[in-house]
Amino acid sequence: MTYAQISDKGRVLLNEIFPEHWKQIERIMSGLTDEEKVQAIELVKKLGLNANSIKNR
Repeated sequence: MTYAQISDKGRVLLNEIFPEHWKQIERIMSGLTDEEKVQAIELVKKLGLNANSIKNR
């Protein structure tokens, strides 16, 4: 399994492009523990993979 992390440069870019969206994501995710964040990321990845496989059928 591969995990990605946003670099400082990437975070600056996201803040420039999507400042309010990024702030909202951080507020929403702040309600989760680190373990729950990992679980959420894994589930979103799984949903994305499934959506992609459906799209390609």
